[in-house]
Amino acid sequence: FNAFVRAEERQQQINGSLSLSANRATADWKLNFSLSTNVNESQFKIPASGTRPAFTVVNEQRTYNANSLVVKSLSQHWSAGMKLGAGYSDFLNQDLALRFQPAIEYNVFPWTEQTRRQLTVLYNIGPNLYDYQRTTVYGEDRELRYSQQLTMSFVARQAWGSTNVSLDWLNYLHDFDSHALTLSGNDDLR
Repeated sequence: FNAFVRAEERQQQINGSLSLSANRATADWKLNFSLSTNVNESQFKIPASGTRPAFTVVNEQRTYNANSLVVKSLSQHWSAGMKLGAGYSDFLNQDLALRFQPAIEYNVFPWTEQTRRQLTVLYNIGPNLYDYQRTTVYGEDRELRYSQQLTMSFVARQAWGSTNVSLDWLNYLHDFDSHALTLSGNDDLR
């Protein structure tokens, strides 16, 4: 859980986020589930000017997401499964975003070591359905877009602590110029 509040005489900002995740890994299955929400509200007081009365501008943005990855081991290093997601976002103009994508994953280390270390490459491809809150600048109220995603990640849990580093590349198949590259990570030292 994370919260932030900032208040001044003419403006105030409130931001809160909550995320939950559950992961289970066995020699045969890997299950990842996550839920997250983010609420951001800003208020700006505009003073009176001339004949115009004072007024307040309020901007509220909410985001809710649910994601899962379910994969079955095919061998010591290979697995296949499904990546699923659903979301809502004022910022992204989405009343509903759905993803249903087959996935294949390779782990450099045997899956029997996955609780201690993983070096994986995950590839998924498939449809994304977007139902928009307002008509987009392209005149769309609803879209079906296909995308592909490649994620390389390293996870280690050792006596010294844990580390998690991930490099993620995503693009839409109808337009290879519509892509994103994200690097993220965290360390926890004991």
